[in-house]
Amino acid sequence: MQLYLLGTGTCANQLTKNGKKIKNRFPPGYVLDWGENKILFEVSEGIRFRLEKAGFDYADFENIAISHCHPDHYNFMPYLQSVYCKGLWDQKGKQYEKLKIQILCPNQVAESYRKIFKLLVLEIKKNHYDFPEISFTKLGKMKFKTKIGRAQITVQEVHHGFGKVETLAFRVKVDNKIFAYSADTGDCQGIRKICKNADLFLCEASALIGQDKACRNYGHLTPYLAGKIAKESKVKKLLLTHYIGLDSESSMLKDCQRSGFEGEVKVGKDFEKVKI
Repeated sequence: MQLYLLGTGTCANQLTKNGKKIKNRFPPGYVLDWGENKILFEVSEGIRFRLEKAGFDYADFENIAISHCHPDHYNFMPYLQSVYCKGLWDQKGKQYEKLKIQILCPNQVAESYRKIFKLLVLEIKKNHYDFPEISFTKLGKMKFKTKIGRAQITVQEVHHGFGKVETLAFRVKVDNKIFAYSADTGDCQGIRKICKNADLFLCEASALIGQDKACRNYGHLTPYLAGKIAKESKVKKLLLTHYIGLDSESSMLKDCQRSGFEGEVKVGKDFEKVKI
Protein backbone atom coordinates (compact mmCIF):
# COMPACT_ATOMS: atom_id res chain seq x y z
CA MET A 1 0.00 0.00 0.00
CA GLN A 2 1.05 3.56 -0.67
CA LEU A 3 -0.23 6.59 1.22
CA TYR A 4 -0.24 10.06 -0.33
CA LEU A 5 -0.49 13.03 2.02
CA LEU A 6 -2.39 15.78 0.19
CA GLY A 7 -3.20 17.90 3.23
CA THR A 8 -1.71 17.73 6.73
CA GLY A 9 -3.01 21.09 7.90
CA THR A 10 -6.22 22.37 9.43
CA CYS A 11 -9.02 24.81 8.61
CA ALA A 12 -6.82 27.92 9.00
CA ASN A 13 -3.71 29.29 7.31
CA GLN A 14 -1.58 32.47 7.30
CA LEU A 15 -0.97 31.92 11.02
CA THR A 16 1.75 33.76 12.90
CA LYS A 17 3.62 33.11 16.14
CA ASN A 18 6.00 35.54 17.82
CA GLY A 19 5.76 37.75 14.75
CA LYS A 20 6.81 34.95 12.40
CA LYS A 21 4.62 33.39 9.73
CA ILE A 22 3.84 29.69 10.03
CA LYS A 23 4.26 27.72 6.80
CA ASN A 24 0.91 27.07 5.16
CA ARG A 25 -0.35 23.53 4.67
CA PHE A 26 -3.53 22.30 3.05
CA PRO A 27 -6.58 20.96 4.94
CA PRO A 28 -7.01 17.17 5.31
CA GLY A 29 -6.78 14.91 2.28
CA TYR A 30 -5.15 11.51 1.77
CA VAL A 31 -5.08 8.80 -0.89
CA LEU A 32 -4.50 5.16 0.00
CA ASP A 33 -3.55 3.12 -3.08
CA TRP A 34 -3.10 -0.65 -3.07
CA GLY A 35 -2.75 -1.28 -6.79
CA GLU A 36 -6.11 -2.76 -7.73
CA ASN A 37 -7.97 0.17 -6.19
CA LYS A 38 -7.66 3.30 -4.08
CA ILE A 39 -9.59 5.45 -1.60
CA LEU A 40 -9.65 9.20 -1.19
CA PHE A 41 -9.97 10.09 2.50
CA GLU A 42 -11.65 13.48 3.07
CA VAL A 43 -12.80 15.95 0.42
CA SER A 44 -11.54 19.27 1.71
CA GLU A 45 -11.30 22.65 0.02
CA GLY A 46 -9.40 22.50 -3.28
CA ILE A 47 -8.74 18.76 -3.12
CA ARG A 48 -9.00 18.37 -6.90
CA PHE A 49 -5.98 20.61 -7.49
CA ARG A 50 -3.90 18.63 -5.00
CA LEU A 51 -4.94 15.33 -6.55
CA GLU A 52 -3.80 16.65 -9.92
CA LYS A 53 -0.47 17.80 -8.47
CA ALA A 54 0.06 14.33 -6.99
CA GLY A 55 -0.47 12.73 -10.40
CA PHE A 56 -4.09 11.57 -10.06
CA ASP A 57 -7.09 12.24 -12.26
CA TYR A 58 -9.38 13.78 -9.67
CA ALA A 59 -12.45 12.51 -11.56
CA ASP A 60 -11.28 8.91 -11.36
CA PHE A 61 -12.08 8.03 -7.76
CA GLU A 62 -14.76 5.40 -7.22
CA ASN A 63 -14.32 5.27 -3.43
CA ILE A 64 -14.30 8.25 -1.09
CA ALA A 65 -14.27 8.13 2.71
CA ILE A 66 -15.53 11.14 4.64
CA SER A 67 -15.02 10.95 8.39
CA HIS A 68 -17.47 13.63 9.53
CA CYS A 69 -19.45 16.66 8.44
CA HIS A 70 -17.09 19.50 9.45
CA PRO A 71 -16.32 21.57 6.32
CA ASP A 72 -12.54 21.12 6.48
CA HIS A 73 -13.25 17.42 5.81
CA TYR A 74 -16.54 17.54 3.92
CA ASN A 75 -16.47 20.08 1.08
CA PHE A 76 -17.94 17.64 -1.39
CA MET A 77 -20.21 19.80 -3.56
CA PRO A 78 -17.45 21.83 -5.30
CA TYR A 79 -15.62 18.56 -6.02
CA LEU A 80 -18.78 16.92 -7.37
CA GLN A 81 -19.61 19.91 -9.56
CA SER A 82 -16.11 19.80 -11.03
CA VAL A 83 -16.36 16.07 -11.83
CA TYR A 84 -19.70 16.71 -13.52
CA CYS A 85 -18.41 19.63 -15.58
CA LYS A 86 -15.30 17.70 -16.58
CA GLY A 87 -17.61 15.07 -17.99
CA LEU A 88 -19.48 17.73 -19.96
CA TRP A 89 -16.46 19.55 -21.36
CA ASP A 90 -13.48 17.21 -21.53
CA GLN A 91 -12.75 15.23 -24.70
CA LYS A 92 -12.74 12.11 -22.51
CA GLY A 93 -16.08 13.11 -21.03
CA LYS A 94 -17.85 9.86 -21.89
CA GLN A 95 -15.73 7.91 -19.41
CA TYR A 96 -16.71 10.29 -16.59
CA GLU A 97 -20.39 9.91 -17.44
CA LYS A 98 -20.08 6.25 -16.42
CA LEU A 99 -18.39 7.00 -13.11
CA LYS A 100 -19.96 5.59 -9.95
CA ILE A 101 -18.77 7.01 -6.62
CA GLN A 102 -19.25 5.13 -3.36
CA ILE A 103 -19.00 7.33 -0.28
CA LEU A 104 -18.13 5.68 3.03
CA CYS A 105 -19.37 7.97 5.77
CA PRO A 106 -21.41 8.40 8.94
CA ASN A 107 -25.15 8.96 8.74
CA GLN A 108 -24.91 12.73 9.29
CA VAL A 109 -22.87 13.13 6.10
CA ALA A 110 -25.19 10.94 4.02
CA GLU A 111 -28.34 12.63 5.27
CA SER A 112 -27.01 16.13 4.62
CA TYR A 113 -26.05 15.54 0.98
CA ARG A 114 -29.49 16.00 -0.62
CA LYS A 115 -30.20 19.07 1.48
CA ILE A 116 -26.90 20.70 0.51
CA PHE A 117 -27.41 19.85 -3.17
CA LYS A 118 -30.91 21.33 -3.16
CA LEU A 119 -29.63 24.48 -1.46
CA LEU A 120 -26.74 25.07 -3.88
CA VAL A 121 -28.08 23.77 -7.20
CA LEU A 122 -31.53 25.32 -7.42
CA GLU A 123 -31.99 24.80 -11.14
CA ILE A 124 -31.96 20.98 -10.95
CA LYS A 125 -35.15 19.59 -9.44
CA LYS A 126 -34.07 15.97 -9.03
CA ASN A 127 -31.45 16.75 -6.35
CA HIS A 128 -28.54 15.16 -8.21
CA TYR A 129 -26.49 15.62 -11.37
CA ASP A 130 -27.00 13.24 -14.29
CA PHE A 131 -23.58 11.82 -13.43
CA PRO A 132 -21.58 10.62 -11.62
CA GLU A 133 -23.82 8.16 -9.83
CA ILE A 134 -23.48 8.65 -6.06
CA SER A 135 -24.14 5.95 -3.46
CA PHE A 136 -23.65 6.16 0.28
CA THR A 137 -22.42 3.33 2.46
CA LYS A 138 -23.48 4.48 5.91
CA LEU A 139 -21.12 3.16 8.54
CA GLY A 140 -21.13 3.28 12.32
CA LYS A 141 -24.16 2.63 14.54
CA MET A 142 -25.04 -0.85 13.22
CA LYS A 143 -22.60 -1.43 10.34
CA PHE A 144 -18.87 -1.39 10.99
CA LYS A 145 -17.32 -3.37 8.12
CA THR A 146 -17.23 -3.34 4.33
CA LYS A 147 -14.91 -4.45 1.51
CA ILE A 148 -13.39 -2.89 -1.59
CA GLY A 149 -11.76 -5.62 -3.63
CA ARG A 150 -9.32 -7.39 -1.35
CA ALA A 151 -9.28 -4.50 1.12
CA GLN A 152 -11.14 -5.12 4.38
CA ILE A 153 -12.39 -1.84 5.83
CA THR A 154 -13.44 -1.44 9.44
CA VAL A 155 -14.70 1.70 11.15
CA GLN A 156 -15.22 2.79 14.72
CA GLU A 157 -17.12 5.78 16.02
CA VAL A 158 -14.79 8.19 17.81
CA HIS A 159 -15.31 11.18 20.09
CA HIS A 160 -15.35 14.59 18.40
CA GLY A 161 -17.28 17.86 18.63
CA PHE A 162 -18.29 17.27 22.27
CA GLY A 163 -19.78 13.95 21.11
CA LYS A 164 -22.37 15.69 18.93
CA VAL A 165 -20.61 15.13 15.59
CA GLU A 166 -20.80 11.59 14.20
CA THR A 167 -17.17 10.81 13.35
CA LEU A 168 -15.56 7.66 11.99
CA ALA A 169 -12.00 6.41 12.24
CA PHE A 170 -10.96 3.93 9.53
CA ARG A 171 -8.91 0.75 9.43
CA VAL A 172 -7.89 -0.79 6.08
CA LYS A 173 -6.34 -4.24 5.90
CA VAL A 174 -4.87 -5.41 2.59
CA ASP A 175 -3.23 -8.82 2.67
CA ASN A 176 -1.09 -8.69 5.84
CA LYS A 177 -0.73 -4.89 6.10
CA ILE A 178 -2.88 -2.62 8.27
CA PHE A 179 -3.42 1.11 7.80
CA ALA A 180 -5.36 3.12 10.38
CA TYR A 181 -6.65 6.69 10.13
CA SER A 182 -7.84 8.54 13.21
CA ALA A 183 -9.93 11.29 11.57
CA ASP A 184 -10.66 13.92 14.26
CA THR A 185 -10.85 12.33 17.69
CA GLY A 186 -10.10 12.53 21.35
CA ASP A 187 -8.77 9.62 23.38
CA CYS A 188 -11.55 7.03 23.35
CA GLN A 189 -12.15 3.30 23.05
CA GLY A 190 -12.96 3.55 19.35
CA ILE A 191 -9.62 4.97 18.29
CA ARG A 192 -7.71 2.37 20.28
CA LYS A 193 -9.62 -0.43 18.52
CA ILE A 194 -9.05 1.04 15.08
CA CYS A 195 -5.27 1.37 15.39
CA LYS A 196 -4.48 -1.84 17.28
CA ASN A 197 -1.35 -3.48 15.80
CA ALA A 198 -1.42 -1.12 12.80
CA ASP A 199 1.61 -1.01 10.53
CA LEU A 200 0.93 2.70 9.97
CA PHE A 201 -1.28 4.90 12.12
CA LEU A 202 -2.12 8.25 10.51
CA CYS A 203 -3.17 10.24 13.56
CA GLU A 204 -4.42 13.76 14.07
CA ALA A 205 -2.55 16.10 16.42
CA SER A 206 -4.73 19.19 16.26
CA ALA A 207 -4.35 20.12 19.91
CA LEU A 208 -1.33 22.12 20.99
CA ILE A 209 1.31 20.72 23.30
CA GLY A 210 0.16 20.98 26.91
CA GLN A 211 -3.56 20.83 26.07
CA ASP A 212 -3.88 17.17 27.00
CA LYS A 213 -6.78 17.78 29.39
CA ALA A 214 -8.30 20.80 27.67
CA CYS A 215 -8.78 18.99 24.35
CA ARG A 216 -10.40 15.90 25.84
CA ASN A 217 -14.00 17.10 26.00
CA TYR A 218 -14.08 18.51 22.49
CA GLY A 219 -12.20 15.60 20.96
CA HIS A 220 -8.71 16.27 19.62
CA LEU A 221 -5.25 14.90 20.39
CA THR A 222 -1.87 16.34 21.31
CA PRO A 223 1.29 14.62 20.06
CA TYR A 224 1.68 13.14 23.54
CA LEU A 225 -1.83 11.60 23.48
CA ALA A 226 -1.28 10.29 19.95
CA GLY A 227 1.92 8.62 21.14
CA LYS A 228 0.21 7.21 24.23
CA ILE A 229 -2.55 5.64 22.14
CA ALA A 230 0.01 4.28 19.66
CA LYS A 231 2.10 2.77 22.44
CA GLU A 232 -0.81 1.09 24.20
CA SER A 233 -2.24 -0.18 20.88
CA LYS A 234 1.12 -1.61 19.74
CA VAL A 235 1.34 0.53 16.60
CA LYS A 236 4.49 0.04 14.51
CA LYS A 237 4.74 3.49 12.89
CA LEU A 238 3.01 6.74 13.83
CA LEU A 239 2.47 9.57 11.36
CA LEU A 240 1.14 12.84 12.81
CA THR A 241 -1.18 14.96 10.69
CA HIS A 242 -3.90 17.64 10.88
CA TYR A 243 -1.71 19.77 13.14
CA ILE A 244 -1.89 23.56 13.45
CA GLY A 245 1.82 24.29 13.09
CA LEU A 246 2.25 26.60 16.08
CA ASP A 247 4.38 23.94 17.78
CA SER A 248 7.70 23.18 16.08
CA GLU A 249 8.28 19.78 14.52
CA SER A 250 11.03 18.99 17.03
CA SER A 251 8.81 19.87 19.98
CA MET A 252 5.98 17.74 18.56
CA LEU A 253 8.31 14.75 18.26
CA LYS A 254 9.63 15.31 21.76
CA ASP A 255 6.09 15.55 23.17
CA CYS A 256 5.11 12.34 21.39
CA GLN A 257 8.18 10.48 22.64
CA ARG A 258 7.36 11.61 26.18
CA SER A 259 4.49 9.09 26.00
CA GLY A 260 6.97 6.22 25.86
CA PHE A 261 6.13 5.24 22.28
CA GLU A 262 9.23 3.52 20.92
CA GLY A 263 8.15 2.96 17.33
CA GLU A 264 8.98 5.23 14.41
CA VAL A 265 7.19 8.58 14.54
CA LYS A 266 7.12 11.34 11.92
CA VAL A 267 5.36 14.65 11.45
CA GLY A 268 3.64 14.50 8.06
CA LYS A 269 4.17 17.05 5.29
CA ASP A 270 1.99 17.89 2.30
CA PHE A 271 2.69 15.78 -0.82
CA GLU A 272 4.78 13.19 0.96
CA LYS A 273 4.38 9.54 -0.06
CA VAL A 274 4.63 6.78 2.52
CA LYS A 275 4.95 3.09 1.74
CA ILE A 276 3.14 0.69 4.06
